Amino acid sequence: MTDLNRLIARQEFKNLEEAEAFFNSLNLTGMSLDDLPKVDLTAEEQAQDLVHEAYDLAPAKAKKNVEKALELDPNCIEAYEYLASREKALEISLVFCDKGIAIGRKKFGGKFLKENKGIFWGIHETRPFMRCLYNKAEWLITDGKMVEAVEIMEEMLQLNEGDNLGVRFPLMSALIVLGETEKFKKYDKMFADDKYSAAMLYSRALFAFKTEGDSANTRKKLDQAAKANPFVIQRLFDGNINHAGLDAYRMGSPEEAEIYVLHSGLAWHKTEGAMRWLTDTATNVAKKNKPFAISEKMVLRTIAEQLDWNKKFPLTNSWAIFNAGIKISFGWIDDFAKEAGDKFAEVKFRLFTLKEFLKIYNEKPKTLVSKKNSGLNKFIIFETFKTIVLVKEIEQNLLSDISEDLNEIGEMIGDNDQLMKTAMFNGLDVNWLIRNEIPKDISEKETDLREQGFLK
Repeated sequence: MTDLNRLIARQEFKNLEEAEAFFNSLNLTGMSLDDLPKVDLTAEEQAQDLVHEAYDLAPAKAKKNVEKALELDPNCIEAYEYLASREKALEISLVFCDKGIAIGRKKFGGKFLKENKGIFWGIHETRPFMRCLYNKAEWLITDGKMVEAVEIMEEMLQLNEGDNLGVRFPLMSALIVLGETEKFKKYDKMFADDKYSAAMLYSRALFAFKTEGDSANTRKKLDQAAKANPFVIQRLFDGNINHAGLDAYRMGSPEEAEIYVLHSGLAWHKTEGAMRWLTDTATNVAKKNKPFAISEKMVLRTIAEQLDWNKKFPLTNSWAIFNAGIKISFGWIDDFAKEAGDKFAEVKFRLFTLKEFLKIYNEKPKTLVSKKNSGLNKFIIFETFKTIVLVKEIEQNLLSDISEDLNEIGEMIGDNDQLMKTAMFNGLDVNWLIRNEIPKDISEKETDLREQGFLK
């Protein structure tokens, strides 16, 4: 296509009839681009070709191509775009981006800008300049410089209103981080027709949560987003994104999810309460929108979120938060167990959750621990009993990895009078945990106790 663009650029059509006559003379039907009439290349065009070739060459040869291109044309934007894309150091990559951008603004300013503002991507020679702008915006987001990134992305939308590069996606998330409510609404209205891309749908859900909190409307928006791409929720929790090979994707794919999280994950983690809200609502939303798999990292992130939330209120009467936190955590563990079937991982998660929540529980002033917590005490003892039953089902050679956890949990239950009474009443002997001496018939004991009306 480059050769055809160059051929057309050399024509000086005075009217539409002349253009039609030219194309008819080429007889393009069935013609290969190699069959096009050859034109003498300018130094600028030779430099561009050398850079295009560099993408398919080994690094050493590619470097020579780019160096030669800059010798032929020191203002070759393609060369600076290439160098920026291959540079791993942020500071150096930005220098190359800035060089390409400076050349582009000078080359495509003035009369050219006045005549073509809004349609830049439709003009072949402006594309390297637009990509340099986009690359710089990406790097700035990575570096946490949201204000500067937004300025560049807004400039790009002025230059190319059709937004072929999809700059609106990271822009919307950046505006959420910056609290730019009116600007978010402005661009949301501009791209109101985009009702299917995961990036826009998830950003709309996050914006709704930030501005109105948890509501039927925000949950509806999250549900719509999950229908468009159920993988995003998992990627937001995992935080394990493979940056390589993410240039292209199909809608609804894991790759689309990874690109969204790469650009916009920060907005979710920076928005107060958003990840907690996602934790509380995502399981039901995701289950309605398969495919979805609860990963180990996702469970750990969920538990960590609940623990962090509870640690903010260590000396206050925050039993509702504690109660919700521990139950949400065990709910995710149960869902993970159903999907993964990994008993040892389930036991590890259960022991970790019990141990960490018991630490918080035992640190609360005794004046706040009352008989009103009987339901919570029962829940903790029930989950402890369920955990030690599972312990007997795993391989014996793995028990050494969890013996300390069992001991700590037993000691912490023993140190809490309310929990100790509940344990004794429901047939749980803390010495089983402290001494690592779980009865061989623990499963039968649990069944008997339930039949007698305990552990309920």
